[in-house]
Amino acid sequence: MASIRELSHAIRTQLVELTANAVGVQGLVRGQLQDLRDGQQPRSPEQIALTNNLKTGVLFGAFVDMAWLISNSEERVRSVLQRFAIELGQAFQMYDDLCDSCPDSGKDQGKDLGKSTFVSTYGVEKVREQLYTHLSNAERNLRQVFNDADMIAGFMAMVFKKATIRA
Repeated sequence: MASIRELSHAIRTQLVELTANAVGVQGLVRGQLQDLRDGQQPRSPEQIALTNNLKTGVLFGAFVDMAWLISNSEERVRSVLQRFAIELGQAFQMYDDLCDSCPDSGKDQGKDLGKSTFVSTYGVEKVREQLYTHLSNAERNLRQVFNDADMIAGFMAMVFKKATIRA
């Protein structure tokens, strides 16, 4: 990012800052620490959601902020894309939790065993429903920015297909 010559020095600096903040101690690192430190203890759904947002939502938020910054769009677009990123981040974390107990998911099985997750709190079926709700909300926000969001929405549906299929 720092070497993209087509962008001004100021924009490149902001891109690097967005990345550092998303991955650093107020983002992904903090979320991973919370998950490792507190995951074995009972947590409220709000605490799990906060940790999940720090692990993934903040990172997705940085990506959409970068796109917004480069596109020079209005501020309204940024806030809608941030809501998209938060919803997508929650869906991703729920999908990851569901994959932990699915033998054909490709994920190492049992990593979340004994861990306080949405699946351990609510059960598989309710998490699937919540994941679908987050995906629907993400798509709704995406369509507020892009009138033709079919390609991105289709990609999201494909990525999350296994988790949203009812057992």
